Parts: sequence; structure tokens; C-alpha cells
Amino acid sequence: LLPVGERLAAAEIADESEEPPPQPTTESAIAAPTLEHGVKCLRAAITQCDEALRTAGGLAHGALVARAAQGTLSQADEYALQVHTVRRVATLQLAWCALVLADPLAALGWCEALLACEGLAHNLKAHAHTFACDALCHLDRSAEAAPHAREALALSDAMGGVVAASEAPPAGEGNELEPVRNVWYERAALGDGKAAAGLYATLASVHVLRDDLAQARACVAQAMSLGGAESRTAQLALVYLDLRDGKVDTARDVIQRQRLPLAAAAQ
Repeated sequence: LLPVGERLAAAEIADESEEPPPQPTTESAIAAPTLEHGVKCLRAAITQCDEALRTAGGLAHGALVARAAQGTLSQADEYALQVHTVRRVATLQLAWCALVLADPLAALGWCEALLACEGLAHNLKAHAHTFACDALCHLDRSAEAAPHAREALALSDAMGGVVAASEAPPAGEGNELEPVRNVWYERAALGDGKAAAGLYATLASVHVLRDDLAQARACVAQAMSLGGAESRTAQLALVYLDLRDGKVDTARDVIQRQRLPLAAAAQ
């Protein structure tokens, strides 16, 4: 056996001779940017939101909105309201991810959870109904998918209160407001094909909401002939009509194209 001093010296020499372990690079330390990893991150975000809301007192979204309307929202309340928004956006993104990952049942669950939220913003609600319709089409539950398509159509951004001038209520007969100038109608009258397609898509949605399906089909056909394939309103109207006609495969193909990028869904 070596004396204690020699043993220590030998140990130091051995340590110096060994190569240091390789340090992880930035690329290897960060997980690969896959959709599956994104789902884990979104789930973690929802868990953190729930914990943050519990820490903040657990006030419901409606109570926070009421305080904001009264001007009594504290800084902590404002933070909690923002957390509610983040949680809802993350839920919508999880529904989108589930659709892309071919898991319509999970997507439907996320959509139902989001639609159950009180005071849900119209843009989030429109996307949730669209994704729910998508999921139900892929689950071959067309009877349940049609009402979601109708609700999404009612909330479509292209609706925007745009009505043809010929359908505007006349002034001076008990109406408090004068007919609003309709730029879409004016542009369509000047031969703007895209505007005309948007106008017919809007009219199609109006007829769907009135259960006038024959007129809705005619307007959708006109919108498509004028380049309305890029119109989200026209596409949703087409999905609804196809579902009502029992054309589930066609509706499934059309609604699948309505899966918007995450950034657009969050707006």
C-alpha cells in the first residue's frame, strides 16, 4: 500500500489525465421542435395557469370582467384576467394540435371544454365551433357537426353586419339609424370579383341562419364561381349545406382546410 501522501498525488495525476465530460450544446439541450413536444408545453402552460389562478384567489372570469366594467380591477385581478385568456388560447391550440395529430376525439374534448367557458370571446368561440365541427366530421357524427358549422358561420368575421343595400331597412319608419353605407356592395357593383364573392358568401350565411337552404346554396354557388374558395364564410356555408345534404366526405374535406395557423387562431 502507498503512503497517504503518495495515494493523494496519484489520485490528482489520474484526475488530470481524464478528459472532462462533454458539455451539452444548446441544440442538444433544447427538445426537438415537434408538435408532440408543443402539446406537452401547452398542457404545462394550462397547469401553470390553473396554479396561478388558485394563487390569485381563484376568481372566476365573469367576476373579473364585472370588476373591470366597474373600474375596480386591481393589479392582481388584471393579472388573473390575462391568465384566463392565456389558458383559453392554449386550450384552443391544443384542439388544433389534436386535429393535426389525427386525434379528433381529443380535439372535440378540448373544444367542448373551451366552449363551456363563460364570456368566451367571439373569435375563440368561432374557431372552437369550427374545430369541433372538424372533429365530429372525422368521427362520422355529422348530425352533431352541422350545428357547430352553423354557430361558426354566425360568428364568422366576414359577417360583420354587412347586408346588401337592397335589404337595409328603410329610414324614417321608426328606425333610429339610417342605412349604413355598404362598401362591399358598392365594390361588387363596380365589378370587383372578390368583393362580389364576399357579398354572396355573406348572403349565403344569412340564408343559412334563416334556414332558407335553397337560397343559401344558390349564393354559395355564386360565391364560388366568383373566386369565393378563399372565403372562410363561403367554405363554412358549404360545409353546413353538405352536412345537411348528407355529403359527409365532401364536408370533411372542406372543413379540414379551415384549420388555421396557431398565430391566426390566437388573434
